[in-house]
Amino acid sequence: MLVPRPSGAAKSEERPAETGTEEQTAPARETHEQRYIFIGGLDRGSLALIERCLVDRSVVATLRPDLPEREGQYLQDVVPNDRERGGLGRFALDARMHTPPAPPTEAERQRRRLLECWGPSVVGEADILVEKSAANLVRIPWLRSLFPGARFVMMTRDPRVVAVTSSKEYGASVDEMLINWGAAYAAAWRAKQEGLDDCIFLRHEDLRDAPEEVVDRLIAELGLPLRPDAAPLSLRNEDDTAAIAEFGQRRLGQGIWETLGYQL
Repeated sequence: MLVPRPSGAAKSEERPAETGTEEQTAPARETHEQRYIFIGGLDRGSLALIERCLVDRSVVATLRPDLPEREGQYLQDVVPNDRERGGLGRFALDARMHTPPAPPTEAERQRRRLLECWGPSVVGEADILVEKSAANLVRIPWLRSLFPGARFVMMTRDPRVVAVTSSKEYGASVDEMLINWGAAYAAAWRAKQEGLDDCIFLRHEDLRDAPEEVVDRLIAELGLPLRPDAAPLSLRNEDDTAAIAEFGQRRLGQGIWETLGYQL
């Protein structure tokens, strides 16, 4: 259910203890058939790209605020966003960002408030809402408690590329970015291993090499209706060679990256 923020509502309220071509904004609404798809992934890891592919190819609603940042974590006041806990590129290293499931007595209130915050930014008339946030990597258990039946798509990209490119943007060391990568995806993988068939891990490299096939397979697995007017996908060809070369020849050994298909 998508519900608008009440007129005159404050931008922020007290948060629970550590327990975010031209388009028209669609009116928020409530429906018992509403479905939710949450996308997670690190910056430089195709988080925005896969969301755009789903929006372009399937009939879904999404968030399009009049802000540079289009991640849902920045449009709500229920839980802290990554800027408030750890900082960009470091959030997975802050234990307070790993939000546990909401207790049953709190889940409905938090869900309703979250949807109130998102409501004014919803674009599209579909009963399927796609939301993306980097922090979703460490918040799957919490989101499950608020949105039973939700699906999760976690985008991965070679940690060497993410670490090298994001370290320049955030002014952090490559090693720190690698540790954050490992912590974020380890948390998401643990959530996947809880036995619920609701998480899909998707590699940037597979999307880059076969975009039509990968996106169509993802849409089918999520059970999304295809747009009848969908145009062929046109993705920018990103070459990771320079970032991998800059990272150098050192080997990282065992880690969550191996589980996710990266031999480093």
